[in-house]
Amino acid sequence: MIFTTLNINIVGGTICLLISFFMLNSYFREKHLANLSVSLVFFYIGLAAYSFVFPLLLKSFEPIMLSYSYMVGIGFLYMALISGIEILLFVSGKIVSKINIILLRSLIILSAIVAIGIMNYDLKIPALNEGGVVFWNVNPVAAWIIGLNIFAYGLIWCYLFYRASLLVNNGHSRSKLLLIATDGLLLGTAVLLLHTSTNELQTSLGHMLFLVSVIITLIFYLLPKRVFKI
Repeated sequence: MIFTTLNINIVGGTICLLISFFMLNSYFREKHLANLSVSLVFFYIGLAAYSFVFPLLLKSFEPIMLSYSYMVGIGFLYMALISGIEILLFVSGKIVSKINIILLRSLIILSAIVAIGIMNYDLKIPALNEGGVVFWNVNPVAAWIIGLNIFAYGLIWCYLFYRASLLVNNGHSRSKLLLIATDGLLLGTAVLLLHTSTNELQTSLGHMLFLVSVIITLIFYLLPKRVFKI
């Protein structure tokens, strides 16, 4: 099958790393910290996608390896959340203080420790079906902590970037902000679906949202800026 967990994560992870490269390039050109923050977010999402399926790349592996690589991937997802804190505070219009950053990062780290701790305590073996789709079989409490945390973060991300887009007149900049807002909604929903999944349909929908989001974002960065002039 083409739409296996391995293929989706490899393709999606590679696209995320390409987006990270484009955003990093924008940062070096414009010297805008927002670009660096978004670049780091996509960088860690890309690493997470690779981590989830790394054992599947090996010719022979123990299923328990998927459990541990999954926890590493979750760690990278939480790193993505931590990396995006400054940009969220910036687009919210509030003064970015060290106290705010430390507080929010501490809450995210605490959530990660609790979720990964539960998974490690109640270690379960992921299931790989004949179609190549992985069901992570995570402790439901940990799964919902991860899913709801990232979904809520995605909604906040979506709202703040959408609101920021209303204040921008430049067509390209406004399109970029709207696209990043959409990414927050799609990626947050994808994570919620994938990591709380109990059936193949839910997993497939999560994979689809993940791919749609990163592919559209990559296309945006490949298009010339004149397309967005309004």
